[in-house]
Amino acid sequence: MNSSQEIDFEGVLSKCADLILTKAFNSKSGHIGGSLSLAVLLTPLMYDKRFSTAIHKLCISKGHASLGLYSILYDLGLSIEPYERFCSLNSPYHGHINQCALPDSIIASTGSLGHGLPIALGYSYHKSKENNDIITYCFVGDGEFQEGSISESLMLIGELSDELNLKVIIDCNGGTSSRRSESNIDTILNHLYNLNDAVKPITLSDKASLLYYNSLLYSKGLDIIVCDIQKGIGIIDITRDVSKWHAGLPKDQEELAYLLSKISFRQFQ
Repeated sequence: MNSSQEIDFEGVLSKCADLILTKAFNSKSGHIGGSLSLAVLLTPLMYDKRFSTAIHKLCISKGHASLGLYSILYDLGLSIEPYERFCSLNSPYHGHINQCALPDSIIASTGSLGHGLPIALGYSYHKSKENNDIITYCFVGDGEFQEGSISESLMLIGELSDELNLKVIIDCNGGTSSRRSESNIDTILNHLYNLNDAVKPITLSDKASLLYYNSLLYSKGLDIIVCDIQKGIGIIDITRDVSKWHAGLPKDQEELAYLLSKISFRQFQ
């Protein structure tokens, strides 16, 4: 049986959204909108019973969405401290992802946009010479496609495609500040013209789409998965004002309680 069928996507994502909102409010730090979409992208991978830190290697290029990862590590019991000490005094877990959060799986501390993909590409190519079982996952934000390092990496991926066990997951949540959101996916697909069959566009809107996404994550070889997903997914008030909630925070306990009451991932039942 495919263990992804056993994941309670609605329950898991609702809990992670609660953790993300609560910690962002209490720490007065974090990027709520992007952390919510990242949590959706990580859940089908990390809650699957096949997930192993020895085999599945993570590079979160959009490192500012660290609460998306830290909430999942906390909920799974894989690493408690990153969430508990997030942006606290003298904590190593600041607003961007620290490799120490899960050193057996996370291959780099990240935060500078555009750097994660070249790191993941080099790591995957190196590991292909040692152990074909290792799969490298790189989570990239749509805004990172404005960085030259992304374009250069994509060209090299095209040349090395037959040798890579690499999943590039593009969080296309429309949160890019310098382009109209409806143009993001077309712009990104134009960057990927040379990768042909490796490109897999997916609209993550229901459980069936998450299960298909999960099947790609656990397959061998190269996949460039372009995920059409809402920024702030799971909280309708945030999806309606993504600019405010890129780095915005609940202003008081009343607004926090209101947003918590609006959490809903019913579409993933």
